[in-house]
Amino acid sequence: MKKPGREMEHVDGDSMGVPELATRMDDFGDEWSYGIKQLTKFSGKASQALLKVKESFEKLDHELAEANKGKGSAKGAGK
Repeated sequence: MKKPGREMEHVDGDSMGVPELATRMDDFGDEWSYGIKQLTKFSGKASQALLKVKESFEKLDHELAEANKGKGSAKGAGK
């Protein structure tokens, strides 16, 4: 995503030929680059948050498994 952002940032609107189109192309290149930078920034943070959620669930799963180990054998002993 970074490479297309850099490329769009450097697109020269003058190469479009029509002055109004050139201006709009310059604006689009700037907005595109900014948007890609924001996506990169926020996707990194989202990835970190999801990793923490995953680790928390794995820890909870392990704790529940440990807590239930003794309960399974206690049920069998009462029969």
